[in-house]
Amino acid sequence: MTEETPAWWLYPFSERERVTIEMPAGVVGIWGTFWSNLVSGSASGSSTAVLSGHAEVTSGGQTVSLGVGQTSTVPPSVQPPSPPAPLSPSQQQGFGSQADWIQGRAQEIQNNAPVPPPPVSPQGPATPGQQPPGVLGTIQGALEQLSGGSPGSGGGPASDGDSPPDTLNSAPAITGPDTINLESIASTVYQVYTIGGYPAPTCVISFSHANTANATFSGTTLSIPAGLGAGTYYVTLEATNRLGTATKTITVVVSPAESAPAITGPDTILSSSSGTTREYTIGGYPAPTCVISSSDISIATFSGTTLSIPANFATGTYSVTLEATNTAGTTTKTVTVYVIGMEPASCAIDDGDTNTVPLAIYGDGPGPYTFFLQSSPSWVTLSGDSGDTLTVAPPAGTVQPGDIQYFQVDVLVTDGDGNSVAIPFSITVNGPH
Repeated sequence: MTEETPAWWLYPFSERERVTIEMPAGVVGIWGTFWSNLVSGSASGSSTAVLSGHAEVTSGGQTVSLGVGQTSTVPPSVQPPSPPAPLSPSQQQGFGSQADWIQGRAQEIQNNAPVPPPPVSPQGPATPGQQPPGVLGTIQGALEQLSGGSPGSGGGPASDGDSPPDTLNSAPAITGPDTINLESIASTVYQVYTIGGYPAPTCVISFSHANTANATFSGTTLSIPAGLGAGTYYVTLEATNRLGTATKTITVVVSPAESAPAITGPDTILSSSSGTTREYTIGGYPAPTCVISSSDISIATFSGTTLSIPANFATGTYSVTLEATNTAGTTTKTVTVYVIGMEPASCAIDDGDTNTVPLAIYGDGPGPYTFFLQSSPSWVTLSGDSGDTLTVAPPAGTVQPGDIQYFQVDVLVTDGDGNSVAIPFSITVNGPH
């Protein structure tokens, strides 16, 4: 060993260029342990990112040195590399996503490395002192710096507001609508959700919750299949990483397709001095509003689905027009109302006697009419071809001597169109004198 040659113990662990990478438009020399290279011939160029150690990037006759937490890009044409810059968010996340693997390799390197000698001086070996941190410690420090530690010289998160949030070691989160409202499903419907957390969670449709929507999930997109009928359906997403599991239950509401209003019910109504009501079905979607748009009977009303014809209205023929409206249109239905009367409306009889009463209808309704007893004492009957003969025969003892009792029977009258109305008939029974 000559005076010009340094003693061997001065540099046994000095850094040396260990790896050389030739890229399409430049060369990278690597010192240290962990780095990444994206080699591309596209317009974006090739990039080198250093987690620990350092690198030299040469292109276009110029060389750029990179330290911990720095990156440089070489254009596809032979031009100088870009100046050193902090790692981009995607590069930081790239190292973070491989943190377990990186630390595992660092531990292996440290376990297999020779024990470094104590620090020395040019005059000879020195007394052992504090050793520099091992490979694993260096790597852990670099990863901690990426996950939110204070930036070093050029390394760590960018300071211009573009740095990503602390995504390392965060529990899963699913962001997106809780309810999906649809008007029928003629083809598959897609809804994108954001799956947060670090490491990047896997997200699937939960097997522990009912998937009544028959939905599927791929990447970040929930797919609702065509053909679901009107109704409410459910599907639950489940995102998992090493820090835990997050779920999100999504309600899928399928409404019927828009349809024009429709009014279903009788075209004619038979009424009497007692009045009457009729029910109508109001179809269409969205649910239409239905009102009386015009009427010869000024106090006729319509509420919900019920048309009401008032009592004590004069006999005759009238018309009422219903009008139903929704966003798909308007429809009308004109109803003809026949108000009829029956005579006689009452009779008187002595206890134990029999009385036969012929019934007749007056008014403009569509005959012929038939008669039925809707409610009555057993001693009241109807007879005749159309049941238009009322027989009243209260047995002796129905009424006590000297008393008078009043009875009412309801006669159901049906016209030629099949419409019916109940008309009351009053009976006075006199007790024996």
